[in-house]
Amino acid sequence: MGFSIINTSVSDMEQSFKYSGLPKHLDTDFVFEELSEQDIKRAINLSRTKHGSGHDCFLKGINVSALVTAPQYWWLQFSRYHFSDIISSQSKTHMIEHMDIAGRSNRHVDSRIIEVAEEYLNEYRRNKTNENLQKAVSNTPAGLMLSAGIKANYLQLKTIHNQRKNHPLPEWSIVNQWIKGLPRSYLITQEEDIYGNSK
Repeated sequence: MGFSIINTSVSDMEQSFKYSGLPKHLDTDFVFEELSEQDIKRAINLSRTKHGSGHDCFLKGINVSALVTAPQYWWLQFSRYHFSDIISSQSKTHMIEHMDIAGRSNRHVDSRIIEVAEEYLNEYRRNKTNENLQKAVSNTPAGLMLSAGIKANYLQLKTIHNQRKNHPLPEWSIVNQWIKGLPRSYLITQEEDIYGNSK
């Protein structure tokens, strides 16, 4: 079982582009007009401002959701981005007795570790005490793959991309490739935009 990101949805991009013009308008009629070249250029320019300056805050309005399957160790790293939301996730505690540890572990988990984890799991299956449940949960490998629905936005993904683009774990490389595949990803990555400009 490998790392994956599927079922991606992006919403509210045009609305956020329009809202990015609010600081320089006295009225709000323009937000109901069709997206213009000026709106796009303004959004690109704002997205290229210094990271953390606040001028790129319109990116918060571009919402992204996806279903991610990742090893436990990756979820610990992802959770440091407290601004992202887990919509819902698979539960080891509720589902461990039904899990095939070997089948749900990534290819890097040593077979000896799987063997020990399965011993604890089988003990829990035979004798369902809280103590045995805790042992079974505690001894699952860090490479156990679990899925969760996530929700983020382009500003959050800009931070993640900036901090993780050179990370040695291959899961982050997959995340950054996924980011580059999002609509108008240059707003996040600062790579070449539709006009051929890059930061």
